Amino acid sequence: DALREIVKKYGLSFVMTASQKAIFQDVKPEWKADIDSILHSHGVKDITEVDSLLRSSMACPALPLCGLATTEAERVLPDIIARIRGVMSKVGLSEDKSLVVRMTGCPNGCA
Repeated sequence: DALREIVKKYGLSFVMTASQKAIFQDVKPEWKADIDSILHSHGVKDITEVDSLLRSSMACPALPLCGLATTEAERVLPDIIARIRGVMSKVGLSEDKSLVVRMTGCPNGCA
């Protein structure tokens, strides 16, 4: 809903990256505060509020959406990331350290 509202209000286009990030094009500086407000009102967190490990991670939809899936992926990714972050903290790796996690629900490896 947030993306739809921004596109409708400002006539902006956006591209999706291979890492599933939306990048708005041709945003005027004076629109930024309002766009941030729209995103926030729809529950979209600021990038600084999201763990760097989760930001660099991606999962396929898996069960129940994909007919090829044999297990969960997207719905369990946040819990797995929390566990990885816990281990990283336990061994002394700081919060700014990250790695890329791609999780799939079958052997096809779509993520």
